Amino acid sequence: MKIAILQPTPFRKGHYFIYTKSLFEKIYFYEKKVKIISAFKTYDELKKEKPSNLNFNIYSVHGLVIYIALCMATILRFIIFRKNFNRIIILDCEYTCISILLFLLRLLKWEGKVTIQINAPNFNYNIQKEGFRPFGILKFIQSYIFRNSLNLFDSKISCIGEWHKKELSKQLFIPSDKILVIEDGGGETIKKISRFSLINKLKENNIVFPKKNKKIFLLFGNFRKDKGYLYISSFWNKYFNLPKDPYLWIVGHDEEKLLGNINLLKSSNIIVHNSYVPLEIISCIYQKSDFAILPYMSNYRGGSGPLMKGAFTHEKLAVVANVSEMGRLAKEEKLAEYFKAEDESSLLDCINKILKKKPDFYKEKITNARNYSKQRDWSSLSRKFMNSLE
Repeated sequence: MKIAILQPTPFRKGHYFIYTKSLFEKIYFYEKKVKIISAFKTYDELKKEKPSNLNFNIYSVHGLVIYIALCMATILRFIIFRKNFNRIIILDCEYTCISILLFLLRLLKWEGKVTIQINAPNFNYNIQKEGFRPFGILKFIQSYIFRNSLNLFDSKISCIGEWHKKELSKQLFIPSDKILVIEDGGGETIKKISRFSLINKLKENNIVFPKKNKKIFLLFGNFRKDKGYLYISSFWNKYFNLPKDPYLWIVGHDEEKLLGNINLLKSSNIIVHNSYVPLEIISCIYQKSDFAILPYMSNYRGGSGPLMKGAFTHEKLAVVANVSEMGRLAKEEKLAEYFKAEDESSLLDCINKILKKKPDFYKEKITNARNYSKQRDWSSLSRKFMNSLE
């Protein structure tokens, strides 16, 4: 196989870089003949993350135009170099652009196979419930074109969980057996660091971290409203504002400019580090914490990467909203504690229960979660992608 990974922005910090780099390196280990095609260049290797001043917020007109332009540039660059490849894996690309690619490949009689990764089943738009919204209309048009384009070519859909599979089957009118589940990568071996070394590494990298010896609930990732950053901050200030109460430690890049609202709370138990964290320091962040919390909102449709790569891999008990795949993993697989999304009473009961229990009470759940992530590491993920292209 000669594989092209289409990723418009592999250089971006955070999930985009980690996922693309990890997948690329594992496929290269097994298959050798693989390259990354982006909007700007073709990569034979992906060395390090790069900061970018481009606006990637697709909910702004400016950001959406930039994003679609990058996706189209990636698609056109592949068309130019298509004869060098007979397999494609498509990551993080706008679906109308993917539809154009499938149409062009059919027109050009390219003989190969395509696997399209869909991170979030966001193809529904109900004008009666949601009202007239330009982005909603765009989503409706996008969904219609994408659904029909899937019949043009030998393509497969991959998603990141069983919950996503069910939703995509309903939204795209695709039989569920035509959709592959390829979970996010996790499970790598974690090198344990002594407390002294841990603190030094955090200080050396100018990481803002809790200083007092209290329990720490970590919220890690890009600051976004649908991930519950404003909700959990307000909740924490309301219910855990005493000196003896645990910390909420928020770490990541302020993608949606939410820090100002969080700072207005002036809570001594909310500690915020607002910037991307170097890859080698992420493990230190988790090892410094006692629990991982994912207070995502009821409208969240994305993946469970922080759960797999973070809490499960680092053997931290996860506390998650019962939404999307993370809710299923907690409720059905019994791998985490869960609460009803946007329900203060449910969340408070869940946290108080955790704080009252001794660590050994959750030992089996943490062990099972760790084993789950080990079985779905980056090697497993890459093999599933390659199998989908056979």
